[in-house]
Amino acid sequence: MLRKITEILAIGLAVLALTLPAAARAWPTTEFVIVQSDPYSDQDDDEQQHRALTDDEFTALTDMEVFFQEVAERYQAMGFRAPELRLVDGYGSGKAYKVNFFDYDDRGAPFRVRRVTSSITEIQIDSSRPFQKDGVPFDRTYEHIAHELFHIVQRAYQPSANVIQNDWIIEGQAQAMGMYMLKKILRKDPYFGSEDGYRLGARPYYVPLQDHAATRLGDGAYRTSSFWRYVGEVYAASKKNGRAGVEEIEPDYGYLLDMYKNPYASSASYDADLLWTDKGMRDALGYGLDRVYANFVSTFADYAPARLTKATENGPDAARENWQGFVFDGCGQTANLTATSVSANIDLSISGNSARCFTTLVWGEGKADVSLQIRSSDADALAALRIGTAGGTKVGSPVLIAPIPGGGYIGHWRFNVDAGERQVFVVSNMAADPTKSEQMLFRLNVSSGFWESNMTQPRQTAASNKPPPRAAPTPLARDATREQAVKEFSEGLDTLNNRSANSANVSHNYETRGCVRQTFAEHACGPTTSIYLTLMPGPFADGFQTTGTGGGLAQVMQQFMAMGENGPFATDQGLKDAFGEAAAMEGSYVQLLFPAIDYGFTGTFNDAKIEVNGGEGHGEYEARGPRDIQTGRGRLFPYSGKVTIEEFTPFMLRGSFSGQLTDLSTVDFDTFGDDQSLPVQREISGRFAISAPWEGDRRAEVYPVAGNTIGSAMEDLYEVFPAARNFDIEDMIELDKDAVGGSGNAFTIGMFPISEITGIPICKCECQFDKDQPRACLKVCKPKVLSCGQANEIASRLGTALQEQNALAEDVDRMRSDFEDYLKTQWNGDMDMVNMYLGIFDDQKTPADKRRIVAVQGMDISTYGDDEVQRNAANPPKPTRAEYLANLKADGLSQPQIDRLMRLMDEAMAEIGGWPTD
Repeated sequence: MLRKITEILAIGLAVLALTLPAAARAWPTTEFVIVQSDPYSDQDDDEQQHRALTDDEFTALTDMEVFFQEVAERYQAMGFRAPELRLVDGYGSGKAYKVNFFDYDDRGAPFRVRRVTSSITEIQIDSSRPFQKDGVPFDRTYEHIAHELFHIVQRAYQPSANVIQNDWIIEGQAQAMGMYMLKKILRKDPYFGSEDGYRLGARPYYVPLQDHAATRLGDGAYRTSSFWRYVGEVYAASKKNGRAGVEEIEPDYGYLLDMYKNPYASSASYDADLLWTDKGMRDALGYGLDRVYANFVSTFADYAPARLTKATENGPDAARENWQGFVFDGCGQTANLTATSVSANIDLSISGNSARCFTTLVWGEGKADVSLQIRSSDADALAALRIGTAGGTKVGSPVLIAPIPGGGYIGHWRFNVDAGERQVFVVSNMAADPTKSEQMLFRLNVSSGFWESNMTQPRQTAASNKPPPRAAPTPLARDATREQAVKEFSEGLDTLNNRSANSANVSHNYETRGCVRQTFAEHACGPTTSIYLTLMPGPFADGFQTTGTGGGLAQVMQQFMAMGENGPFATDQGLKDAFGEAAAMEGSYVQLLFPAIDYGFTGTFNDAKIEVNGGEGHGEYEARGPRDIQTGRGRLFPYSGKVTIEEFTPFMLRGSFSGQLTDLSTVDFDTFGDDQSLPVQREISGRFAISAPWEGDRRAEVYPVAGNTIGSAMEDLYEVFPAARNFDIEDMIELDKDAVGGSGNAFTIGMFPISEITGIPICKCECQFDKDQPRACLKVCKPKVLSCGQANEIASRLGTALQEQNALAEDVDRMRSDFEDYLKTQWNGDMDMVNMYLGIFDDQKTPADKRRIVAVQGMDISTYGDDEVQRNAANPPKPTRAEYLANLKADGLSQPQIDRLMRLMDEAMAEIGGWPTD
């Protein structure tokens, strides 16, 4: 019975051991014995013949055995499974792991691991290569020991002897661990000051993460240690609620335990490796490989010169350029933006699960916003892209925009950069399901918006007397992302920027009914386009700006954290000061309003509404008149601003404006005479360039790739607050669409079909439509054609009024004579009354006023200044539809041309009341 109970307990303990977490399993031993033994020989170890070792070599082997044990003890303490090595008698009473030490072909690795059976592996050391000439082991010998021992640990998690992951995982992890253990235990770095590239894991990451063979480096898989080391630094920083950056910190490889809890696939493949790694990242960090990889490559881009240990010959800039050239195949493609050339295109080809880089250089000084836009027919391919600044302080996913004129989708990123300095950006191409990442060839549009005028005085740099920003809490002190956000926010409060996204924007009102029996110049009626130009404090980034790392919600979190770190009182006071200064500054605000335009339009409006902030002591300046176009009594000063559109695409809206300005609050209209011009108090001229003008187009929907679904919101939370993964956040807070912000229009894989791209026409819009332009320009140019028609109508109406006024002036003497005769009859020859009314008549200043006096007395005034022939000459009757159609046919136009023009004219005439009926 006792024996039966013992057997049952043994089985139960064995089952329990299999179900306990890896960290709870004790190793049978951590002692190692290096034995001169050729495992391929048919002879027993004591029968084999080997080279006699020197005393120094025996001493070195003993030291290597000690190092084996020290490494094993650390692996055991970290919680990794015990290695499946053969156990032999140790030097004491216990057991030890056997290591085979013999001479083999030098073409193989000096240290290697072999799977012997499904449950036995072995470590082999080539006896001819671990020592220097004096018998002392090379530093790399110890690195190899930790490296190969970790391979044994990895194999303890294999589902079978025939399944092992590919080298970018197996060798990359082991190399990272080997170098770490050597430095941690012996304080040695064999590559310090000599081989920084290998030490840091400089590997061509423009080649897919899983494809080390294509890197043309025999040790490419080993150099992928840089990725696994970075994840270790992220894991270590997260325990202090910080994040890894360019500056080196000690990694924590405990994250591998979370990864190894996830079983290997039943068969080895690149796809299986990617899915296993992605699952492991989510288990360890709270977010997937797509985010981790994007953060890594962006940060890795600036490891040189920050982490170099060897002096560079040509300085730090050359070192950085060489580093980025090797890792990303060069960042030489540069978008040079100037005040007259505010956008540029860069063509990039990027493989799936890889990264490339490019450079921007924006003119001027201070801070400037840069928009990055990619148009593609494949929304899923755009969603796989993330872009970050070199150094990793800002990394973001795109927002997707649909529908877009001409088809396709736009992926958009926006960054705030230092003007006048080169900025390197890194593009990663890693889908949420990394097995779905595809090679992309795309054209990236880089643009920088701004506005300026002769009345505007922006301040780009912070005041020199501003106190330094409040220091971040100690746990975050090494978090470069947060430090950068706080610095930019604090300094930005002291700027009045004309180069941020929020300082120049556009909106369209396409729904309003057209100008029926009135003109835009008189009433600003009909569908309109509004451009708002404002000097803004720098910190006010728009919702699409990348201010930290993560998806859309993470970026918003970063902005609020920056406000908090700056201090609530300092932030509130800084904003009051900035907006107060702007309100008191002449020209700090300009609004342009003109007939609504669509993509492709280029042309000029001379009847635009322009309003300008007058500053302290003044009202608002307006571009009106200055001529009064309503002759006689009453006043009408039409909008007279000039706005020229030079470019309008979904990527950019660019143009200029000018006008003569009057502060109407200073004009005393009680003493203002009829037909008098307004005083011109200021004249303004300026330019504007608005990146991503689709932001003001209500027809375009914005779909965040990450940041407003519950899953992505949780990942954003873990990126911004890494320590949050240690708590059950979902039980602490309730998340829904409203809680995570936005409209709920989150992008999901496969949401949009492939949308083929066609061109957007560039239309030169003038009063007379050019029939040689694309057919689509008929509709695009319609606002300009209508504007010209309205201008002609106003001119004609004014001309008619002037002719009538002149005719009436010529009839004054006749009208007075007739009025005198009429009065004599009415008053039966009472000359006192006749002379009194004639005196009133003579006192009137204008012929129109004189005619009103005559009319009041009941006299017929139809024959004075009302010449029908003159009116018809100044304002000829409009043709009917049939007459207009007959004229087109008489001009010899083809039927398709006539059909297109008639459709346009039908729409135009409908907006002004329809065709004449007779």
